[in-house]
Amino acid sequence: MNQYLTAALGYAALGYEVFPCVPHGKKPITRLVPNGCNNATSNADIITSWWSSQPDANIGIKCSNMLVIDVDVKDGNGCDDMKMLIERLGELPSSPFAITGSGGYHLFFKRPNAPLLGSKKITVFGRKTEIDIQVGNQYIVAPPSVNGSGIAYRFGLPLGSVETLPELPQAWIDAFPQKGKQECVPRTIDGAPVQQPTSFANIYNAEAAHSVVEHCRQYLSCMEPAVQGSNGHRQLLRVCNAIFFGFGLDKVQGWPLLEEFNARCEPPWDLSDQAEFNEFNRKAEQALRYQSSKHERGYLAEKGLQHAEPISDSELSELLENHQKQLQGTINVIEDIPKQASLNAPPTIPVEMLYCPGFVGELIDFCRESAPVYTSGAAFCGALAMQSFLCGRKVRSITDLRTNLYLVALAGSSSGKDHPRKLNTKILHAINQLDNLGDKFVSGEGIQDMLASRMNVLFQSDEFDSIFRNIALGKEVYTNNLMATLLTMYTSSNSFYPVRKRSGNVDLPAIDQPHLTIFGTAPPDSYYQSFNGQMLQGGLFARLMIFDSSDRVRNKRPKALTEMPQRLIDTAKWWCKCHPVMQQGNMAAFSPVPQVIDQTDEATHVLDEWLDYTDYEWRSAKADGDESTCSVWGRANENAIKLAMLYAASENAQYPMISESGAKWAISLVDALVRRQLYFADTYAAKNQFDAYCKEALRILAKWHEKKGAMELIPKWVFKRKFRIDPRTFEETLKELEAQKKIIFEVRQKEGACKPNIGYRLT
Repeated sequence: MNQYLTAALGYAALGYEVFPCVPHGKKPITRLVPNGCNNATSNADIITSWWSSQPDANIGIKCSNMLVIDVDVKDGNGCDDMKMLIERLGELPSSPFAITGSGGYHLFFKRPNAPLLGSKKITVFGRKTEIDIQVGNQYIVAPPSVNGSGIAYRFGLPLGSVETLPELPQAWIDAFPQKGKQECVPRTIDGAPVQQPTSFANIYNAEAAHSVVEHCRQYLSCMEPAVQGSNGHRQLLRVCNAIFFGFGLDKVQGWPLLEEFNARCEPPWDLSDQAEFNEFNRKAEQALRYQSSKHERGYLAEKGLQHAEPISDSELSELLENHQKQLQGTINVIEDIPKQASLNAPPTIPVEMLYCPGFVGELIDFCRESAPVYTSGAAFCGALAMQSFLCGRKVRSITDLRTNLYLVALAGSSSGKDHPRKLNTKILHAINQLDNLGDKFVSGEGIQDMLASRMNVLFQSDEFDSIFRNIALGKEVYTNNLMATLLTMYTSSNSFYPVRKRSGNVDLPAIDQPHLTIFGTAPPDSYYQSFNGQMLQGGLFARLMIFDSSDRVRNKRPKALTEMPQRLIDTAKWWCKCHPVMQQGNMAAFSPVPQVIDQTDEATHVLDEWLDYTDYEWRSAKADGDESTCSVWGRANENAIKLAMLYAASENAQYPMISESGAKWAISLVDALVRRQLYFADTYAAKNQFDAYCKEALRILAKWHEKKGAMELIPKWVFKRKFRIDPRTFEETLKELEAQKKIIFEVRQKEGACKPNIGYRLT
């Protein structure tokens, strides 16, 4: 029985109603619970069937018999809001609480009799807070669920039965939103608030949080200061990992301790200087994002919380010695390779994210119904490529970005990659646009020629990896300028592309606003191996949106292509015949001025925050000298805007508008794509053949640990058999990886065994 099923049955036994949510997410799995949290139950048989169908599903608990105070620290400072409420309303009684994957808090109470309303970011005393109230027909995600960053929810104080939940004080009930109340205005509290022990242990006036912070402070006092010229940056990273990973503190709790440590450094970082602050802060952010297959976040705090008294000096020394050894591998991972690339792959993009309402969603739905074999990534890419083509030279963003995309769907053989191409071909035939469809290209000249006559072209190509392999190896004479053409054509979508000069055709006009959409498919392993370092840094990799999906669904009774909904054809015809452009007259088709897709104020705010975030990631990568990561993050904002535009066009063709939900969807998708692209690029793409051998060895070890366990040794003879290279190169590869401290050779003597366990493992 896996941990999720065990936990779900445990909650049900305590009187709570549970249901499955998507892995690494919060949304209900609609194929299992079509009515979402309203299908929640405490029936053990139903729960078992759910998690048997989806073993890694996150756990949702419906708040039908409880109230949860949800404190957000990700997008704001909910901790300060809670401190204000405690000061104004009085202490809360001791209650169970959970720490979310993003570092927030869930506080559990018995559901009051008052008609409370579930509300987001409640306003109390005229102040909008970062606190949500979950009650009644709402739900929360519960431990041991994992968020999108791979961080598990965990309990600070465990949950008991429903009957044992504490009651919320009346002053707090009166302060929260209720039916018929326009504002959250509490009644006057007579007298001084009653002082009771609080369960909000990890925030304010909480024994557990105070204990963790104080134990961490004592722990840090035993650590050597960072000294310039003596691996000072390395020591700072050790300290950050102890605070934010080892003790599991969030940035609000841990930053003051980091500043205290900085005061002891020689010399201290000057945090008033922007460059030094960015350098200092980057180490904290690395530790906050770090994931380990060996330890869970907060593992050092677990031992400390068992002590009523402060940790003794001898215990601190022991903890420090062990932690220094355990963190060495962490530091090697973070400092020796790009920070987004760790041995743990970022979570697979949820299938639910590969969908958007309107035309794109309907085309995906029909692909699912008509494909003999269906793969979500290929279906999504195909539908998005069609929407991109239909919008070509007709819409633009407020910053004059266009909807041209280079999309790649990765899937194995016999996974239905060809079916989305067939659907797009049928649509183009129905709207008399087949001449604008290309299937393969091997040269930049071929692309130029087609766009010179058509200006808006959709290329659909299988075995897309072969194109980049030819570019990398230079085997094909016509591929020499292919990468340059793809790059320039992409950036020329809002200007002109100068056509090459040819004998007898010296006066060919430049292509006005060329719109090239690419939908390629390829096998995952061979695709990433087709890239080299120059291509990763050159910009083409950053312009690609690469979707990999492991789902493969067999459709026993697929619909015929002739059953395609007429609504899809009608929408495509509307885009083809309608010209939503400001340019009038005969020039509209040759030199259009596309219509601007506007955006709501909320969407603008979300996109502005994303721009700041991508700029921060770019600067961090630049400071690390990681040009490949710089290139990808440098295009992340542009890609999100393009996706948000397509979301708006798909949702409402005649009156597209980028909404807050569309912007958030686009940002979430691009963020997930970037992290997976960087991980796989670092895992596969090699500088030379020997580097390729090293990466292959690391992949073999990673798969071994995934199957056998994080600390299990792979025997040398097994390693060599899986590697399949000559003995000399094998030995040289192992020697190099040991020198880089990426693998370790160990000899372990098992108790009672005649022979020791000998082999290699990842650091």
